[in-house]
Amino acid sequence: MSNERELKTIDLPSGIKANVVTYFTRGEVRAIKQSRWAGTEISVEASEDISGKINPNAEDLQDDEIVFQGVKSFLFGEESKQITRELLDGLDIKDFDACLRELKGLFLGGKRS
Repeated sequence: MSNERELKTIDLPSGIKANVVTYFTRGEVRAIKQSRWAGTEISVEASEDISGKINPNAEDLQDDEIVFQGVKSFLFGEESKQITRELLDGLDIKDFDACLRELKGLFLGGKRS
């Protein structure tokens, strides 16, 4: 079985195109879910009650990871650029939201490309 996945091209509001995955692997889903808990502290009290400090940016962290894992490259005219953290951080919010909308359904398993 090949590790290569089919990519789908979507048009973004700024005019660039994004090549996105058509499904997430189990490993990617696990990594994305773990990133949601980054910085979380969980402790068990003597009474065995579990107490935790939830990261207030947990949903944003997960959204960032979904876009980072799901977008394989951007097409700027004829030039293709692999996604990096710097490219993701500099992405226009409308483009980010368009990628997230496309990929979130795939991540949640409710949509097939």
